[in-house]
Amino acid sequence: MNPIVFPSNDPAADPGHLIAALPALIGCTPAESLVLLLTSDGLITARKVLPMSTSAHVTAARITATISHVHADSGYLIAVSENLSPPGDSGTIAELPDGLRALPGALTDMLGNHGIAAAGQWGTPTIATAAPWWTLNGVPRTGQLGDPDAITARLAGHIATAPHSQRAEALALFAPDRALTNRLAQHLPAAQHDADQRLAAAIRRDDPDGYYRDALAQVTTYFARFDQDITDVDPADLAQLAIALRCGRVRDEIADLASIEGRYPPGTHPATDLVVLGILVSATEGNDQANAATLLSLAMYTRTGQTAASLVAIETALRADPHHPFAPALHEAIIQRAHPAEVRAAVTRAHAAHTPTGPRHLMR
Repeated sequence: MNPIVFPSNDPAADPGHLIAALPALIGCTPAESLVLLLTSDGLITARKVLPMSTSAHVTAARITATISHVHADSGYLIAVSENLSPPGDSGTIAELPDGLRALPGALTDMLGNHGIAAAGQWGTPTIATAAPWWTLNGVPRTGQLGDPDAITARLAGHIATAPHSQRAEALALFAPDRALTNRLAQHLPAAQHDADQRLAAAIRRDDPDGYYRDALAQVTTYFARFDQDITDVDPADLAQLAIALRCGRVRDEIADLASIEGRYPPGTHPATDLVVLGILVSATEGNDQANAATLLSLAMYTRTGQTAASLVAIETALRADPHHPFAPALHEAIIQRAHPAEVRAAVTRAHAAHTPTGPRHLMR
């Protein structure tokens, strides 16, 4: 499923167009609800539908959580309620029901604190043709909604086709590098032998966790030292990374680190893991490619808002290994447009719940 594209008409010029398009944009027709839309470069990166009956405190907390975990440059709030107070003859703005009246101004501040422009805040009693709409904040304006069914039909083709260029760019980015794949494959047996020797040594000294710590440090140290300006990576180094990621506990830890920016050791460039994992996706096959592509998809989805690229990455993982232990669940989360914060929370819970010991878990 492709990311949802913002309506082609300029919503600042015609809010009635955007409001009437809500059923297509969020998958339902809202009523007695607040709808928060966040966009980045014309793509909707987050949608939150909040019941009007929710307390102002809880509503503000949920909006803050959404804003804090999504990449966006513009934010919109649409209130759909029969309980709105329309503007009077003086031309003032419409008002939300008691308890929520301060929300539009507070939202402008919340968005601004995260570098997001408050692009529009409007209210309407219902989603229906010719229903009135009014501004909730800023310059007083009013108008009528267009035909929701007609707008939905026009948007359908746009939603389905507009992100194709982004998919094409992602497919090109993750395209197999056959020459590098062949060079890396030559080093895999030696890298696997070295890992087996280190695991055996750790077991002999009754410290199987030592193997895990060393393998994890091998990955994070490589990330910290990686020079993004280099033009020719060492396939022997990549082979060692691929072998390290065969360790389930290493993948668990990297998933936890990758899902939140700034979790790697000090000095690590914030985009290094994306670059290195992208190289591994292009340079490996089978389960090794699935491991790298799954971690890359997770990092992009939870940290960058690049939905199209993260979907391509996880599709690559599933093609490489349909039975990968994590890829199917992440793929489902992405196509269902789960909130990145929810995905991060699931990864954190899974990581916290894992307290395995012994080589059986290490080599799962």
